[in-house]
Amino acid sequence: MRPRVMGALLAVAAACEPMPRKPSASETKATPADSPALQVPPAPPPATPPPPAVTKVATIAGFLAPESVLHDTAQDIYFVSNINGSPTAKDNNGFISRVRPE
Repeated sequence: MRPRVMGALLAVAAACEPMPRKPSASETKATPADSPALQVPPAPPPATPPPPAVTKVATIAGFLAPESVLHDTAQDIYFVSNINGSPTAKDNNGFISRVRPE
């Protein structure tokens, strides 16, 4: 009877697929975090879109050296500061112009 049992076990063992064996933690090779095998090159930054095109809308005469503009929405008026003379000198030559949107 033993030969029959041995034959049956061999037949079953031959028909089964072997299971893959996972290596234990002590069998795996430790790789440092900065290993070249683990380093992934950074993705290139996205391309910056081109700046919007500048369109000249109007030219207003009388400004000597306009420096800043402020729009007052309550009055619908633009205030333009003008530099008259040296920009770094405190000579009280500057002035502010009021400009209507038209």
